[in-house]
Amino acid sequence: MKKYLLIILIITNSILFADTKSRTALVFYPYAMYSNETSFVLGTYLMYISRPQNMEMHIPPTSVIFNGTYSLKKQTVLTVQPELQMMRGKYSISFPTTYKNWPSSFYGIGNNTKEDSKEKYTMQEIEFQSSFKIRFSKKWAIDLFYEMDDYKTLKTETTGELKNHSIAGSENCLISGLGFSIIRDTRDNTFYSTSGGYYKFGNIFFEDFLGSDYSFSQHSIDFRRFFPIALGHAFAFQTMFTYTKDEAPFRKLSDLGNKMRGYDSNRFIDNHRLIVRSEYRLFPWETRLQNRVGLAFFIETGQVSRNLDAFRFTELKCSGGAGLRFMLLPNEKLTLRIDYAIGNNSSDLILTSQEAF
Repeated sequence: MKKYLLIILIITNSILFADTKSRTALVFYPYAMYSNETSFVLGTYLMYISRPQNMEMHIPPTSVIFNGTYSLKKQTVLTVQPELQMMRGKYSISFPTTYKNWPSSFYGIGNNTKEDSKEKYTMQEIEFQSSFKIRFSKKWAIDLFYEMDDYKTLKTETTGELKNHSIAGSENCLISGLGFSIIRDTRDNTFYSTSGGYYKFGNIFFEDFLGSDYSFSQHSIDFRRFFPIALGHAFAFQTMFTYTKDEAPFRKLSDLGNKMRGYDSNRFIDNHRLIVRSEYRLFPWETRLQNRVGLAFFIETGQVSRNLDAFRFTELKCSGGAGLRFMLLPNEKLTLRIDYAIGNNSSDLILTSQEAF
């Protein structure tokens, strides 16, 4: 169970500037948290966005996101996500980069690993991806991308599978791969969707000739559908499936917690993953200030498996919870999201910007 206490969240004056004519804005908020593994954590979130007046809302704006987190135990996570739109969104490039030196836990591989099998470790991770997206029409696009991840194990427990290097990826390794995605996007807004759909079929191939220490491939399907119910109310649904072929390092195995709220990101990992999520979104108030405050209620279920024939309805993990929304930029529908989720013998408090899906 992750034990986080939210200490500080400053929303006032978080919008440093906003130009409604050019739809340019800079959003900033600091935060602080506490956990047993990290002690006090200080963080800051900074997002710059710019949208020309002639760009339609179903296309994301040009943006740069910075998210930095530092603990009093000298642990660090730094993420930079630039995305540049060109020719009114017909082409876009992005190159998100993350540096991470943060404690984590390994519970083993499988859908039924035990809590008492947990091994604590610290890994230095550098993750980089470059992407070039081409929109052929208002609804269809293809995304070509390269991914490189460098993993170095800094600390493990004195005994265990990671210490003995019996798990693929427990040693220092680099993976490098090329991939592509085919996308159909009919959403009304990319930040806060209330109608339309998003359908993505993705593939990535990690190979020796690209400098990768492991050769494997991953294939994914992501289907989302959004239904407006009434003014300010909507249902959101998502189905995700990920398939991994050949041996992958454990940090690249499919996990539940990275997508399902209520679980640690490494709690259940394996080759294949199936997740179904549903969410009810609403902004129920109409007054000037209150109309920027919204709510969300969600239920999620999923499973990981070594083989496709091992998926069982009785083995599904479930979670549910509720969240608070604050509309940072009403014109863009950019939200600040605080969710609390409860899973099977676990819980999670999430503070971030943008919706879960």
